[in-house]
Parts: sequence; C-alpha cells; structure tokens
Amino acid sequence: MEVLSSVNLSRDFRLGVLAPEYPPQVGGMPELARGLVMSLSKLVEVSVFTKQDLGRSEATKQERPVLTLDLEKDVSLLEGSEVDAWLAMNAGLIPMGESLSMPFFAYVHGNDFLQPWVPCGPRWVERFRRPYAPPSDTGSEGDR
Repeated sequence: MEVLSSVNLSRDFRLGVLAPEYPPQVGGMPELARGLVMSLSKLVEVSVFTKQDLGRSEATKQERPVLTLDLEKDVSLLEGSEVDAWLAMNAGLIPMGESLSMPFFAYVHGNDFLQPWVPCGPRWVERFRRPYAPPSDTGSEGDR
C-alpha cells in the first residue's frame, strides 16, 4: 500500500472496469475482479461493466451489466460513459482500446495470457504475443 499512497489519486478520478467475468459468476477470475474493484473503490470512483446475462452481484453500487462481448457493439455502448480511464479484465477486450477515447489498460492473468479468448481472429493473437513482429500478409481482413 506504500506505493499507492505515493500516487496522487483523487476520488474525482473515474475508472471504468470491463469485467466480463464477475460475481455472481463463480470462479477465480470473477473473484479476482471483485477483489480488485473493491480495493480500487477505496481510492477512486469505480464503475464495473459486466456481461448482460450476469445481473448484479451487489458488490458495488456502480455495476452495469451491459457487455455483449460483441466488441463493436460494446464500444458503441461504452462510448458515452463518464470515465477517465478503462481497465479491461480480459485479454480478448484489448482491441476495444483502439476505439475508446479514454486511456485503456488491460489486466492479463494466467490462461487469459496463454490462450486468450479472442473475438478478432488469429492475426490479432500474434500481434498480442509478438507486438514488434512485422505484420503478416496471410489471412483475410476478418482475421484482424
């Protein structure tokens, strides 16, 4: 906590957390996301955007079950959100960062890093795993 105490965060800072795996869903990632959100909520205002079918866990009052996991549709839904930065809790959401207007960060953990759920096709996976490799000319436009 000593590191966080040296950071000048204000309760006026608004963080949007994209957590497709979140309570009431059961598992390691939902619990990790819940714990991170609870801790961050002590420092800044946190809004949690979860999948539509999850409902609310009542862990925070700022939960919004709106994500469809159709990235283009989700970007449209999120674009008007009043946040100062985004934190994605799933590697498969990283392509959304290019389309959202506020700073975008991703928390990648365990199997999410080794074999991410990727809605954008295999070429995106290679760019994620090898960000400095030259682009490949193989594959279709839909593989990006």
